[in-house]
Amino acid sequence: MRVIAALGLVVAMAGPLQGEQAGFPAGFDVDFDALFAAHAGRVQTPAPEVQHLEMPGPVIITRRMVDGRAQYQASDMSGQGAVACAMSVMLDVLVLAGHCPDVLDRAAITRLEGLIHAHGVFMAQNTYPPVPAGQVAERLKSMVRARDAATAAYDCPLPDAADSQVVDLARAITSPRAVRRMQQGLSRPRLPVLHPCL
Repeated sequence: MRVIAALGLVVAMAGPLQGEQAGFPAGFDVDFDALFAAHAGRVQTPAPEVQHLEMPGPVIITRRMVDGRAQYQASDMSGQGAVACAMSVMLDVLVLAGHCPDVLDRAAITRLEGLIHAHGVFMAQNTYPPVPAGQVAERLKSMVRARDAATAAYDCPLPDAADSQVVDLARAITSPRAVRRMQQGLSRPRLPVLHPCL
């Protein structure tokens, strides 16, 4: 199913990144080249062509030079979850719910929209360079439009067979308890990165 494949892509996005974060929710991506330059005094070089930078959280970023080009791997070690991963999943669920009205009820969609906004504010404040607060709402709208446009058609999940896993995921992350837990995950400022994802 197309929907399952779309949600499954999140896992694959957590691999090495070419310059910018491949698959990153566009609008709040980290400029890793600029980050390394700004914190050059804290960069460690454990091996030729390999550098590490630890940022608060902690978030560990590894830069490898491959054929003269920087590849980055950023890992959230806070134990509170990779914020960009959560945003990716939530955007996919919101777009899915917009096409398939039986997936989530209105209350769950409202909770999801609030959670996406909270993550957007967090990402704007904690990415590098930071995003002005006044741009958050429009960037979120652009992200939703981009996700929607990326999928030409939807096979709405059914409540049985393999599709029920997608429905279960959507309903699980929009439950009041899950929303509270995800909001608590924003209590520690840190770079919004994709890894570890799911």
